[in-house]
Amino acid sequence: MYKRQDKIVNTKPREKSGSTSASRFDFQKDWSICKLIESHQTSKDYVVIFDWHEDLIIMDSEHDPKKVSFYQIKGKKTDNWTLKQLMESKTAKDGSSLLSIIGKLYDCKSKFDLETTSLNFVSNARFSVDLADKSTSKAKNEICIVEFSDTDKVTLTAKIKAEHKLTTDPIYEDITFLKVLDLSLDGSKTHTQGKIADFLESLKPGGKFNVPSVYRMLFDEVRRRTNYNTDVIAYHDLLANKAIGKSQFEKIIDATGINKDYDEIWKGIEPILTSDGMKFQEIKKLKQAWSKLELEKMNPNNDFLFKIIDNIKTITKEQEGNGTLTSFTLQESIESIYNAFNAAKPILLSYDVSFIKAIILSEIYE
Repeated sequence: MYKRQDKIVNTKPREKSGSTSASRFDFQKDWSICKLIESHQTSKDYVVIFDWHEDLIIMDSEHDPKKVSFYQIKGKKTDNWTLKQLMESKTAKDGSSLLSIIGKLYDCKSKFDLETTSLNFVSNARFSVDLADKSTSKAKNEICIVEFSDTDKVTLTAKIKAEHKLTTDPIYEDITFLKVLDLSLDGSKTHTQGKIADFLESLKPGGKFNVPSVYRMLFDEVRRRTNYNTDVIAYHDLLANKAIGKSQFEKIIDATGINKDYDEIWKGIEPILTSDGMKFQEIKKLKQAWSKLELEKMNPNNDFLFKIIDNIKTITKEQEGNGTLTSFTLQESIESIYNAFNAAKPILLSYDVSFIKAIILSEIYE
């Protein structure tokens, strides 16, 4: 049976123009993380879709959406956005004319069966446009198109009619917004980490959080979904590979370990290892490595460590999935995973055996 969300999948996204610098890509992802957190805090259900028809799409439900908002995100180094820039049409690789900023937003509304609640152009830069009440647009953080001067509204409407070959005036003014972000182009990472810290504190007041590591995890998740690209995709694939919904976000946050007290976890692990027959000196070394691992994870730029963790995570899931560990003790499970990891020799190691086993132990318990 046809569902409203199917059209979002079945309609091919339009071609995009030009290249975007790394800083602007990061800026988009950082704001997407902030918007994801905001959605989680304010909505009972939602799904955020990355780089599909627009930079960001937010629907009111993962599985039965009825409403949708579209967000076009653009960073700007200098100057303000003008009406001319909002209506400018760039040229595609094949020489054809691409839609303007305002034309792209209306394009989203015109294509889908869902109720469009808002069309949003968001930027770190301000907007220099003429408003009907003669107020200063550059002083405003949000401007709705209905606030534009009558002359500029007529100009915008004519532009959209021409781009979309419409015979009647488009209905869009009251749901189309220009928004200024409290996010600088070069300082977006620091700002986003602050948002994450506030969010984690709201979940667990007084808790100890490795904010840089949580930021790294969220950024990598958003980047993976943004970069995922395929011509043919079903809605469940879209959810799995280009979106984060409420239930998925909760799993991601839980995976950061914010609800885990590693000292308390070790208190439960140590007697099990003793019961398994592990020698005192080996347990002592493993405990020291466990504490070292917690500190090492606090450096989100330790790519070497996270590559090892990813390899061990893969092996652990494989052995848990195929039943290898079913009849093993904890000590035997650690040895089994370590032997598989060591046999693969994926990378040259600078960590000792106890540290690698501490990573394995962490993956078994997480």
